Amino acid sequence: MLAVLISGPGWAAGEVNLLLNPSFETGAGAPDAWNTWGDGDFVWRADGARSGGRCMQLGGAAMALMYQRVPGSGGAAYVVHAWARSNAGGGAGALKIEFHDLWENKIAEQVQSIAPPTAWTEYTVAGVAPQGTARVTATVVGWGGSTVLFDDMLLMAEAVEPELLIDVHARSHTFGGFGAQIWDASADTRLVCETLNIRHVRTSSLPAAAYAAGNGIDVLWVRWQAPDAWMDGDNALLSEYVDDYAVLWADTVTNLATAGITPACIELSNEPDGRWNTYIAPADYNTLVKLTRAALDARGLTEVGIVGPSLSNLDWAGHNAAWINALDADGVAALAAWGVHAWDDGGICAGGASCMRSVWPAFGNPTAAQDPALPHFVTEFATKEDTFHGVTYPHPDSFRDYNAANTMAFAARVFENALALINSGAEAPFIWQATDQVWETKGWGLVDLAGQPKPAFEALRTLWPEIPMGAHVLDLGAQTEGLVYGGAFLDGARLVIGLVNDSPVEQTQTLRIAGVAGVQIVQAAACLVDEPGSLANAVPDTVQVANANLSVAAENRITVTLSGDSTLSLVLDVSYLAGDLDRNGRIDTADVALLVDCLAGPGVTERPAECGANAFAAADLDGDGDVDLRDAAVFAGAMR
Repeated sequence: MLAVLISGPGWAAGEVNLLLNPSFETGAGAPDAWNTWGDGDFVWRADGARSGGRCMQLGGAAMALMYQRVPGSGGAAYVVHAWARSNAGGGAGALKIEFHDLWENKIAEQVQSIAPPTAWTEYTVAGVAPQGTARVTATVVGWGGSTVLFDDMLLMAEAVEPELLIDVHARSHTFGGFGAQIWDASADTRLVCETLNIRHVRTSSLPAAAYAAGNGIDVLWVRWQAPDAWMDGDNALLSEYVDDYAVLWADTVTNLATAGITPACIELSNEPDGRWNTYIAPADYNTLVKLTRAALDARGLTEVGIVGPSLSNLDWAGHNAAWINALDADGVAALAAWGVHAWDDGGICAGGASCMRSVWPAFGNPTAAQDPALPHFVTEFATKEDTFHGVTYPHPDSFRDYNAANTMAFAARVFENALALINSGAEAPFIWQATDQVWETKGWGLVDLAGQPKPAFEALRTLWPEIPMGAHVLDLGAQTEGLVYGGAFLDGARLVIGLVNDSPVEQTQTLRIAGVAGVQIVQAAACLVDEPGSLANAVPDTVQVANANLSVAAENRITVTLSGDSTLSLVLDVSYLAGDLDRNGRIDTADVALLVDCLAGPGVTERPAECGANAFAAADLDGDGDVDLRDAAVFAGAMR
């Protein structure tokens, strides 16, 4: 194959572009070296190019996809760059990198959804080729209903540094606990809630809410839809009934409180951007939030919060921006938390973490513009993907007794999506759902009708109970796609790390824990396939949870190896430098202030009022039970 050493528009001189005809300049009737697929329009334009004389316009009435496939090798990192712009605003498309074996079966892919402006904008997607890769494919897509122009593409191989930096300085936000959708108070529901340390439940069931409230679990009460008489023939709430709906909500919460259940939060309607329950137009939703807040306050229910708007996806046709931006200042003030559902993976885009991280800004950016201080609740998530490593399973939305949720591949994806949502900014993700139900034909539950836990339950139980409420979510940066994906949570000296390999092949990665003096491994629990199931015979995967034998090397490095479709949960005990009183990994003026607050003198073991219990223990640097000038001397030595 001929690789082109380029010094082209927008690229650094000397980069090796593995693509032929990357700017679509040559060809007879269509650009050379490129393949097409789809029923949309493929317009080889001779105007409007970013560079040269040609560019491609994709989309129109249906999807239009163009790709070029080149030789590749497992273990190498590849990156695709492309410049794109919308033809007339509102364009939507995607940039993909795919990895195929020698027989051109797709092994893995990474997808970057794009909604480019009318000006040329650069987009990038990258991934590490799994073992067995023989072909790498660069793909651009224009979705139906819009048009996107592409130009100046680049596919190049990059050096891989298989190290994941976990820096205790890099703190993102506070973890607010995991949630679950529950329908009852059965033994199976209790098993899920108690084993996974569920701190929030979303429900419309009185027995379920009573169980949760009686066990210290926050209740998020949801109403699935408005009364039929208040909706039009297309399930849209009529504007004249918005005030009645607010009163109905106040009545509902009052009745719950009378029964001894005061919800922590309520969700005014399930997915108000869809017409499968009740569609509520953005302006009406703004009015409903304010009227409901006022009605609750008038009943003395000021502690009951409203979570919203809780739309169906992170990025479906710009819905979140429309509903969130429709909230005026009083509408935003009426909310206790931002809410959303995350069904994008396998629905809007593909790729697990890469999908979730790419679509999060469609929700996160408008919420940050309105009120960045409100927490983000993802009140439904799992994965809609039913095809893993080229094998398509029955979909959980249509089949209950055997489906993709009975596989470890599905479990790894759910584990990964939870981490990706938290890494993106979610404080509290709610799994859909705790248990299968006899009254429906769907099979999303973590536990089936026979009381048998599915692989996702086994994977999640190695991690979720280990993460303390209020832990700091550590920012791990832009992780290398195709390698092990991770999330990290810090609570004092306890560092919890979740890792997942959702590829079909074994992956090895090194973790480096920065900002601490030392690391001790307390627990390392892997969840992996024990006996593979059978799609043909509808036999679920059986999984095992096993201890991983790991050690800490120089500079607090831990090398881990995860088999295909597996997870690994680590609990570490970290030690800090003497003098790092606030346990943020460094000694600075904040530690000086804490030492001053805690100085009580020789023999005084009762801490001053302005000194927290943890700070007093940390400031006792000589370990004699008090904080005095001896400790100050140790501190001064540590600052040198």
